[in-house]
Amino acid sequence: METSITLNRIFINILLGVATAVGTTVIPYLIVVGRKWLLSKLSKEKSDAAIIAYNYVSGITYDVVKAAQETFVKEVKEAAKDGKITQEERLHIKQKVATEVKAMLSVDVVNAIGKDGANVDALISNLIESRLKDIKCEGEVATK
Repeated sequence: METSITLNRIFINILLGVATAVGTTVIPYLIVVGRKWLLSKLSKEKSDAAIIAYNYVSGITYDVVKAAQETFVKEVKEAAKDGKITQEERLHIKQKVATEVKAMLSVDVVNAIGKDGANVDALISNLIESRLKDIKCEGEVATK
């Protein structure tokens, strides 16, 4: 009987040793793998949200630039003696368009673009320039 108790104890000690070895090796591995998986899912969701937000801001910027081109810019050109817009007037128009675009953005869109909207001003500025070129090209194609 004492031999079976001793064998049971040996067996239990072996099982505890194996469980401890496996636990100290596998559990941290599972934590690391699980963390990477979770971060990849969150990163994908953030990436998708950023793409959607970018497309939204891009569309709004195009509409605002087009509207400014059709109204405000024409008025400024007509008011100018030579029909050309000065650099100061260009800057003013760009700031006006940027202000209008930013006013149309929700906090969620701003945060999706960059942490606390840090990238929003640069994005809008670049989009305005890009949209002005797009509209200019559209005008050239339409007149041909």
